[in-house]
Amino acid sequence: MAVFLALLSGCNKKLSQELETSGADDSTSVQSDSPNKPIAKTGIAPLDYLGAVSNAKTRSTQTLSLIPVQQAVQLFQGVEGRNPVSLEELAGSGHIGRLPQPPTGQKFIYDPKTGKVGLVPTAGASARAQ
Repeated sequence: MAVFLALLSGCNKKLSQELETSGADDSTSVQSDSPNKPIAKTGIAPLDYLGAVSNAKTRSTQTLSLIPVQQAVQLFQGVEGRNPVSLEELAGSGHIGRLPQPPTGQKFIYDPKTGKVGLVPTAGASARAQ
């Protein structure tokens, strides 16, 4: 048992020395394919993961709200031979029942020249974010 503890403490010292000479801090690093290049600190991984999940949810909500509007613009263009002048014209044309609600704190923007639909923060949402 004493031999095991001696070996264990020796390994721990060796690891500490390697971390000191490599410039890494006390948190554990996940190594990349090339030696001595950490790709992530495991101490912050949970925070990175939660942020990534939150960003993915936000982006998927935005995408899902844009798809039916963009498809209706494309249908309008195919039938009418031009882009709608506004989203209101699109909604009144019968190509989309009504415009879906944009995600909270955002509004639809539309460029009739290109036919592209997007989302931007509403004035109240950007003031609350600051």
